[in-house]
Amino acid sequence: MKISSQQIDKGILDELREIKKSLQDSERRVVLEKMTPQQTTNSPYFPDRAYANPLAVKDNPEETSWKEVPTYEKTREIEIDTSVQRAEFTSLNGKKLNII
Repeated sequence: MKISSQQIDKGILDELREIKKSLQDSERRVVLEKMTPQQTTNSPYFPDRAYANPLAVKDNPEETSWKEVPTYEKTREIEIDTSVQRAEFTSLNGKKLNII
């Protein structure tokens, strides 16, 4: 059985493609490893670390207060109790929506 030079070239080309794929994969892994965020630094929730805080409670109100966004009415302290205030409230909302 005789192997032609085209078969040899094809085999070499296939090997080079495999090497290229593995090289690209390893480069991608290195880049992803460098880019991963290191969020465990000084976190008080890891009990096995020196900087752990036993009094830290995850998702406590003080920690999550930044997520609460007050409404426009709450920031302006508009109460809708009386009819006069309701009319004022509807006019404010009309102005917000550009309804005249």
